[in-house]
Amino acid sequence: MSFHSMERFITEPSLIPGDLGDDLMIYDSRTGNVHILNKTARFIWECIKSGACVSTIVAQVEAEYDSGASENVLTDVSKIVDALCRTGLIVPSEVTGSEEK
Repeated sequence: MSFHSMERFITEPSLIPGDLGDDLMIYDSRTGNVHILNKTARFIWECIKSGACVSTIVAQVEAEYDSGASENVLTDVSKIVDALCRTGLIVPSEVTGSEEK
């Protein structure tokens, strides 16, 4: 999946999250599937839930994990966002970078 840096996503309303310490369990009541997000994927999930666009998520991941290589962080964030989209946990939002949530 390809998306631009100002794109935003929203979580599906049928999802039920459960805290697993650093990880996050997400139960999808539509499908009955359970997904486990590791610490980094959970951080990205929480950024998405707060309304952050992709470029903001990249900056927040760099700050949180003291990452110096923006290009690698963008690639990693893109992979996680893509996986969340493919599993149906998030969908593109109608709100774009210049609009308010």
